[in-house]
Amino acid sequence: MKVLQDEVIIKNGEIKVLRDALHQTESTLEQQKIAHVMLDKEKTQMQGEKEKEFLKKIQSLQSELQFKDAEMIELKTKLQSSERRTMVPQVRYVELSYSNRKL
Repeated sequence: MKVLQDEVIIKNGEIKVLRDALHQTESTLEQQKIAHVMLDKEKTQMQGEKEKEFLKKIQSLQSELQFKDAEMIELKTKLQSSERRTMVPQVRYVELSYSNRKL
């Protein structure tokens, strides 16, 4: 009987050790899950911030492009206007010279 009692005590000790090890393993796994979730959350947040910065940069570049397009249109208009002004006197001169010949 003493042998059986000793075996029960030994088995109880082994069970306690195994339960403690199981509890420790579960605790470690839970900590790893929490760390993984936190890391994923941080990555998602960082990606969101990068996307916002990227969108702001795109909007800034689009605005700059619109201003440049408007400036190009304005400069083209001025150039065409200037070319017309320089061509008009030449045409008048030619017209005047032809009209003087007829007289």
